[in-house]
Amino acid sequence: MQNKRIRKVADVSLSVAILCVFSWIAIPTAPPITMQTLAVFLIALLLPMWEGLLALCVYIALGCFVPVFSGFTTIGALLASAGAGYVLGFFFIILLCALARKISDSLWVHLVFCVIGLLLCYALGALWYSIAYLSVSEGALTVLSVCVFPFLLPDAIKLAIAVLVYGRVKKYLAARCVQ
Repeated sequence: MQNKRIRKVADVSLSVAILCVFSWIAIPTAPPITMQTLAVFLIALLLPMWEGLLALCVYIALGCFVPVFSGFTTIGALLASAGAGYVLGFFFIILLCALARKISDSLWVHLVFCVIGLLLCYALGALWYSIAYLSVSEGALTVLSVCVFPFLLPDAIKLAIAVLVYGRVKKYLAARCVQ
């Protein structure tokens, strides 16, 4: 029993560390493309739901004191940017990936649920952006061109990588849970 608790704490701690580091890795485009969503997909697919949600909550709480978010920012800068909606959307990715694992072992099912989670993440990011930055006269195409379109291909690649990694390691995770 004690070993399981230690393993869970280690899993959550390592996930938070990976999320922090991956948030700092960015391809300098406009807007910058970070590896943050890759980390979220990996956490969502590899950890049990509650551990994944805990890792995300610890990451956000850590951001109150330490610059852990993309661009080496803290929670104050995140709330003032369009990124806050996406970080909130990460909760949906974790929840839907956990649901996919309960429903089926199929990687296609996991992929579909991850895509739905990503679309909800985009929706929250776009909503946050439109509330924070745009006047009522701005259209949906403007929001989509800033908040969604630049991220579609990079996020699709990151999602495919995460699902492939999960497909490779899921049998090892199942064996680890039995121990």
